[in-house]
Amino acid sequence: MIWKPTGALSRHTKSLISDVDYSARLNAVDIPQLVQAIDKPPSGYSFCPNSRNSPLVILTSTIQTLNDTSALTQLYQSYLDQLNLGDSGDLESGVSITNIMRECCLKTITLNGVPKSINSLAAIRGAIPASIAEKLAGETTQRQLTADNLNDFKARGQELWTSIYHPFHDKLRNILNQNHPDMGSYIIDSHYGALLAPPTADSAVGRVETSIIAIACLRTQSGVNPQLLSHAFGLEKADEGEYGWIASDVGVRWVLDSTDKIIESFRK
Repeated sequence: MIWKPTGALSRHTKSLISDVDYSARLNAVDIPQLVQAIDKPPSGYSFCPNSRNSPLVILTSTIQTLNDTSALTQLYQSYLDQLNLGDSGDLESGVSITNIMRECCLKTITLNGVPKSINSLAAIRGAIPASIAEKLAGETTQRQLTADNLNDFKARGQELWTSIYHPFHDKLRNILNQNHPDMGSYIIDSHYGALLAPPTADSAVGRVETSIIAIACLRTQSGVNPQLLSHAFGLEKADEGEYGWIASDVGVRWVLDSTDKIIESFRK
């Protein structure tokens, strides 16, 4: 008997797909209360401009990894509820919150894969108020590769790679290429260069935030401790002199502890 494609799935096959939703096994969480619990620096420290957005980055990245788009939109709304979007200053803050959360979810492609990123970004897009959407109208891509900018992207990727993994950056690339001859180049050029490296100097999510995203995602996944350890070192290497305590052992512990609190609130 020759199988012929019908162009349709049976109801039974569709049920096998729709019946499995592991995110439904997560607890319902009071998101505003969770925000208050995470929006606290370590004892004896205070947030500075370079670390002020860190709680939002941790919350977004962890909840996105848990694949709870409902909680993600509640998180977005919780931050917006603190603003008066009729005020021009608060409206700009709302735009900034939106850009930070979207950029976090985009960068999780490297850590969590494309499907979760698509779903989380779609959920956020559906929750954006009209006043913020109007501000975002006309946005253009910042990551389109062309013959003219290809070398710039590659250079940014190599710079970020070296910044995170120095002095083992070359050794690690060689190890990846032993796994597969394309692996090192693909990761550095297509992920670190085209996605993870900030496309502009004023990007909503920069060097430190990118390391925080990686730590939060990998901690939430579990079972990837070698990569988690590498990115923990990467955050510490971001230069405490420039970024303050967030780029130190204190900052790494705080990111890990904050991520654990979020995970426990959803899974306890």
